[in-house]
Amino acid sequence: NGFDFQTVPLTSSDCQALNTVLHHHHQCITSINLNDCNMGDDGYHQLATGLALTRKLRELRLSYNSLTDTHASHIGDVIGSNRDSLEHLIIRNNSFTSIGESHIHKHTPTCKRLLTLSIGCMSSKDASTNVRTLSKILTGCQRLAGFVPTSMAVGDLGLAQLEPFLVTRQWKVIGLMNVGLTAECAPVVSRILEHSRWSLRFLTLDGNPLTDQFLLQTSAALRQCQSLITARCTRIGLTSASLPVLVQLMYNWPDLKALHLADNLFLESDVASLLFAMAVGSHKSLTKLDIPRLPYVNPLLRNLLDRLASDKLEIHQVITDFEYQPGNGWGLKVEHQGSNIDGCANEEDDVISDSEYTDSSNSDDADDE
Repeated sequence: NGFDFQTVPLTSSDCQALNTVLHHHHQCITSINLNDCNMGDDGYHQLATGLALTRKLRELRLSYNSLTDTHASHIGDVIGSNRDSLEHLIIRNNSFTSIGESHIHKHTPTCKRLLTLSIGCMSSKDASTNVRTLSKILTGCQRLAGFVPTSMAVGDLGLAQLEPFLVTRQWKVIGLMNVGLTAECAPVVSRILEHSRWSLRFLTLDGNPLTDQFLLQTSAALRQCQSLITARCTRIGLTSASLPVLVQLMYNWPDLKALHLADNLFLESDVASLLFAMAVGSHKSLTKLDIPRLPYVNPLLRNLLDRLASDKLEIHQVITDFEYQPGNGWGLKVEHQGSNIDGCANEEDDVISDSEYTDSSNSDDADDE
């Protein structure tokens, strides 16, 4: 019971109409998804009185709405009013300052039923402040199945400070996109992965300067995560030296459906590229692969890519000189409008999607994803 207007632009008049619905049906509304509706503060103002009446929300999504501190305290109160029922809270990528965020999260640690929390893009660049906030949330929200501090300044030291909270449960989702990690955090990440090796479904490390050294040092722990469905390792500084490790990982992730490796530095070794493609070709579950630019596609690799690019497997060469063209095979890239090539460059795709996160939290059977 609820409404889902994700990606539908909402004017103030639209929000006023939704507010009327909330006034009449607040006792039965359990789900509100207003992600990416571009409603801004004016739109939220029209919704405020109806949201304040809700007491049974299980799901609240307000990401990508350009919200500011104006209504941060009210959002915090809505969270508090639904603390006994709220299971999924997604409010990332707005324009709150650290003051607004403190209002929003004043009640978050009291949401004992919370399974999904994607806060992300907190304005505070002070890692110690962010670590304190995350510590409170992790302490209070014991049922959380995912740790996704997207674009928060955490750093290697901050992650080490959070380790005692992160190794006390088995995570289904670990999302560490743009949190300032380096290869120095490899031992901490390995221990976290080892504790979640039976449960982990979704892992993202995008946007951290981790390098080949990190992948090598965490490979033993990564190989144990045999239930992994989605792995995102874009923009982390991998080179051709990492391809043999990735080949090994492919054989240890039998349920993997999506692998994202775009915007790395695989600039040499067609042989290593070919071995990796062969590992992909033998994989039974993989349905989506984002690979980086290949400097040269030799005939053997081209033929293999032709066979792999089927109805079962979507292959996207992101920022590349070549692309797969239905009916023509691999050829020179056709210019696309904008930066979004088949959805691979979409900002929303830079993190674990909300649907993946929610589904993995709701169900023990990750194969439904």
